[in-house]
Amino acid sequence: MHVIKNLLLAGLLAALWAGGCAAPDDPQVEHPADQATIKRIDAVKELEWDSNKRRSYHQIAMRGGLNDGGQVYLVKAVFENLGLDSGKEVVLVALIMNPSFSPAAEKAILDRIDSFSFEKSKQRVLRAIEVRKAVQPEQD
Repeated sequence: MHVIKNLLLAGLLAALWAGGCAAPDDPQVEHPADQATIKRIDAVKELEWDSNKRRSYHQIAMRGGLNDGGQVYLVKAVFENLGLDSGKEVVLVALIMNPSFSPAAEKAILDRIDSFSFEKSKQRVLRAIEVRKAVQPEQD
């Protein structure tokens, strides 16, 4: 019986450690990204063409129930792995329009908004955030 308890404890500690490795460093993230989401987002950067990456990131951005950790991880990946502003814009606007769009994802976008090369793309993303807030004000 003692051996079983030790195995269960070791398994629990391993699961907690693995979950901790995937947790974003942003203190506003309430729910860390799950491993499946991280793997899916990481796999996209291996695609050869920017258009394929954009299409794949867009599919992830539109996915229902994407938690805030997954959203933040996606935002970081989009800014790091998509070269064209237009692709970044399409994915980020899709994420902003996702019903589960989180304050942590908004912060991640705003923290990187100045990395857009073109002011028009930056303004469109900011406008999408404004429209979302007007249509769906935060509930306190």
